[in-house]
Amino acid sequence: IVFPFYDNNKNLTGLTCRGIRGEALRYITVKIIDNQPLIYGLDTVDTKQTVYVVEGPIDSLFLNNAIAIAGTSLSKLKELQFDTVMIYDNQPRNEQVCKQIEKAIDNQNKIVIWPQNIVDKDINDMVNYNINVQKIIRENVYSGLEAKMQFMGWKRI
Repeated sequence: IVFPFYDNNKNLTGLTCRGIRGEALRYITVKIIDNQPLIYGLDTVDTKQTVYVVEGPIDSLFLNNAIAIAGTSLSKLKELQFDTVMIYDNQPRNEQVCKQIEKAIDNQNKIVIWPQNIVDKDINDMVNYNINVQKIIRENVYSGLEAKMQFMGWKRI
């Protein structure tokens, strides 16, 4: 599967190719414009509404008004000047994901903390099990001290 990345002006900034048949190399990313961050869906979201930010392009396809940052790095979002909710994969034992969530909370971002009864790793998996992801996300957005408390109960490292 090939995912094109465009900037706000609909200029192609890069591509990500995703293997879907068990290939040893699952992702290949090509950056076309060096000084542009690779943010999938930036050309199609309504920035006057809340924009949901996920890690991968496939997950973004299952949500209304979503973009993907093609990884977990928040540095790509520094220039975005609109209301966002960060949605990381449900990996409470992954040290890198936990560090990124903690950083997002410290930077005053709104963030989704997955409820304990959700065991699937990402939005794509949740959708495959007929979970109403949009509803769960809407009901589990936190920020500030409330986000810190929810995060402490969620993480497992």
